[in-house]
Amino acid sequence: MPTSFGFTYGGRRTTDDGRYYWRVTPYIFPTFTSIPGPRFNGSGHFLIPRDDQTSWWLVVQPNYRPREGVPPFVELIPGTWRQTRNRDNDYLIDRELQRSLDMEKGTGNYTGLASNRVEDSAIIESMGHLYDRSREHLGTVDAAIIYMRRMMIRAARDLERGIEPEILRHPERFAARPVDVVNEEPDLAPVWLSDRAAYEYLSEPVEAPVPQIQA
Repeated sequence: MPTSFGFTYGGRRTTDDGRYYWRVTPYIFPTFTSIPGPRFNGSGHFLIPRDDQTSWWLVVQPNYRPREGVPPFVELIPGTWRQTRNRDNDYLIDRELQRSLDMEKGTGNYTGLASNRVEDSAIIESMGHLYDRSREHLGTVDAAIIYMRRMMIRAARDLERGIEPEILRHPERFAARPVDVVNEEPDLAPVWLSDRAAYEYLSEPVEAPVPQIQA
């Protein structure tokens, strides 16, 4: 769903009592997104191009507190921005951790990797610096990826003609939050707009007219 700051996309599944569990993620043009969760604390991710092949992945995590026995969110090689768990050492995958997987007991780990950040890195880096997109097979669940790419392509073409993104002149539009809620609403738009209206800092403007982009 297009918004004044970029777009938002939602996924829902039916709960045992016949309602809907919604997770709605805002994509704030051009580089920021915030992942839904039951306890939103203002966290989010910036992906900033570093050069023609790599990007910085910057995570904002207010009030982050490490838990005893849990690996750090990100552990870096001293004096570098490279993770200690990386492609060269197979991300220090723990096969015993995989073997001990027991969903009922809550033990083990399916991937054998220390955290979701390490898992994300393994998936991203295993594609290589520049992936051949002609080998992709995008489907229905990839609608947000398709939409974002087309938005970026259109913005790049506009910039070539000297047209800068309108959002750069409207910083107030950057105020957005993800939605994690269970309700009886089957459609995305009412879920998104009702959450926007519930928070004073999001109420003005609720949305501004934006052009549609075919996904």
